[in-house]
Amino acid sequence: MAPSSASSFLDSVGVNVHMSYVDTSYNDWQQVRDKLVELGVHHVRDAACPGCTAQRQRLLALAASGMGVDFTMQRPGSTMSLTDLVDMVAGPMRSAVDAVEGPNEYDHSGDPDWVANLRAYQQQLYSLVRAAPSLDGVPVIGPSLVSASSFAALGDLSSAMDWGNSHPYAGGQLPASTLSYNAGLESAVGRSKPMAATEAGYHNALNATSGQPPVSEQAAGDYVPRLFLDMFRAGVPRTYLYELLDERADPGQTAPESDFGLLRSDFSEKPAFRTLESLLHLTGPVGGIDLTPLHLEVNGPADLRQLLLQTGPRSYALVLWRDVKVWDQSSRSPIAVSPANAQVQLGPEVTHAELHYVDDSQPAQTITGTEAAVALSGVPVVLALAI
Repeated sequence: MAPSSASSFLDSVGVNVHMSYVDTSYNDWQQVRDKLVELGVHHVRDAACPGCTAQRQRLLALAASGMGVDFTMQRPGSTMSLTDLVDMVAGPMRSAVDAVEGPNEYDHSGDPDWVANLRAYQQQLYSLVRAAPSLDGVPVIGPSLVSASSFAALGDLSSAMDWGNSHPYAGGQLPASTLSYNAGLESAVGRSKPMAATEAGYHNALNATSGQPPVSEQAAGDYVPRLFLDMFRAGVPRTYLYELLDERADPGQTAPESDFGLLRSDFSEKPAFRTLESLLHLTGPVGGIDLTPLHLEVNGPADLRQLLLQTGPRSYALVLWRDVKVWDQSSRSPIAVSPANAQVQLGPEVTHAELHYVDDSQPAQTITGTEAAVALSGVPVVLALAI
């Protein structure tokens, strides 16, 4: 079985933050930084703002802790000129930047000339970034859109981006349920360019009466690690979960925009924080490697998904999960998932195998012999393999 690089999987994982939201829980930026380091992500997404001194200092602090920033540009007509924005990311913020993104959801701005204005803005953005020597190699992401009809209306902008853009929220469904639909829409804008997912995820406002359907915190704990695995398997170069932190307390669970976080507003951890942290820890790379195939055979139910990651010169992580629903978005209730076995045949070069459930529902198990029956329900498992 041919592995993918664990480094490339880690590089595909990002989280949205709002370091300029000083009237929310993000104002405790040291805790934000500490939780991001604990989580193990290396990429965050936030808005570019030359006049936001505190935000800039906080993002530079994140960069010093090992996190790069996708800077989303302002909208056409903003008082902040595009030249100033690019000068900022090319100059004083260069140590933090690892992507530059076009305007966010501008088709819902109310601008009657949004198509012409957005096209001109994105084209100017790409020209300015590519003309800045310090930004050589930094990908430019296209603009994100909301309405399905907006993609064809905006038209081909592939010459003004390195990655396309989508917001494939699942609306309480399976993690990748809207990915192919969104990719089809984005093909009108990004053509054959790789497509990033700059927002995706789930909210936990179970009593909300508007917005996309919610899921429980427990269901999100199953779905969020699978979201990143599904996106990576589909070739999405970077997925930014929306978002790290609930912006405000919502005791009535009625405000979706307050409940997208991996963390509650008091920084307590939801199940999704813990399962994603566990997945990133168990699949974390340990150094540069030359990818080497591994003799493995995996069989299981029709909904079985698998990903083999090489984590080091002599180590691998085999991730197994099922594309199975754990939540009924219509009745807003959990779905009991009967476990199904995946049969894993280990090759003769495997000297040690250890099974981990990313939700810690079962203790780690050492696999003896060359065959393992792995019980799978709704949460991924990781077989850590040594040769």
